[in-house]
Amino acid sequence: MAAAPHPPKTPGKLLRAISSWRYRRLWARMRLVLDADVLAAGFGSGRGASRQLLLAVLDREFTMLVSVPVMIEYEAVLTRPEHLREAGISRTGVDSVLDALAAVIEPVKLSSFGDPDSKTQRTRWF
Repeated sequence: MAAAPHPPKTPGKLLRAISSWRYRRLWARMRLVLDADVLAAGFGSGRGASRQLLLAVLDREFTMLVSVPVMIEYEAVLTRPEHLREAGISRTGVDSVLDALAAVIEPVKLSSFGDPDSKTQRTRWF
């Protein structure tokens, strides 16, 4: 198996490389887990890196991995009044974006650890 190429060091070369078929093909297989803070920043910023990551996920340039508890956390964080004000979006708008994300994400099944019959059993979020 051939090693993945190293990204170019200069910004101009990097932009050309990103648009090249070879990098798009490599990046299409990339799988991401995004923290709720990244989503909040993506909603609040029109041009930031967080917004670009969200758009890339929605365009299926990356595969986003999400478990049910993480999706619940996304909703809880993004529907806070301060985030809604900062993003200038309604709760319905947040729900629409989360629905769009849910359509393109790769769900992660939670695995449990410890004794399954234990009352203190915990589950991992990823």
